[in-house]
Amino acid sequence: MKKKSLVAMGLAGIMTIGMCVPVLAADTDTYEDFTQGTSPTPTTVEMQVSPSYTVSIPTKLNVNSSSGTVNLDLKANNTVLNNEKVLEISVSTGSIELELAEDATTKYKMNFSGTQDTGKWVLGTFETGLTEETSLSDVTLKRDDNAAITKAGTYSKSVQFSIAQVNKTIS
Repeated sequence: MKKKSLVAMGLAGIMTIGMCVPVLAADTDTYEDFTQGTSPTPTTVEMQVSPSYTVSIPTKLNVNSSSGTVNLDLKANNTVLNNEKVLEISVSTGSIELELAEDATTKYKMNFSGTQDTGKWVLGTFETGLTEETSLSDVTLKRDDNAAITKAGTYSKSVQFSIAQVNKTIS
């Protein structure tokens, strides 16, 4: 019985000491005390805003086989970007080769509008501060000058679009 009593008193002692130990939590706000006759220093107000945007990219493009062209209606809205940045839409290369479903050796080459940049093909950019949906409606995918359709069927190829904030170029 004495053992239980000693254990209980020991635990009570440890709990009492534990209550006196300060908690090492970080202060999120700091305060300054002022007395009558002194003026407070200015208070700093901060707000952290992370970049955000909404971009719409079509999941499927249907090329007009007689004209060999399709418009890519890329859209963006609610663009909140870092200072001196724009939202860039790009693909890895300026051309793709569609493959015939029944015969992968039959190809149809198409080219994106846009410009070559280091390791990518830039289709266009969106500015910051867009609140309404805005389109890059002049982006196209066109038949290559040397491309010719020799077999009927369904031609296809997947394309990976990239979205990134990049430095705004001054023009």
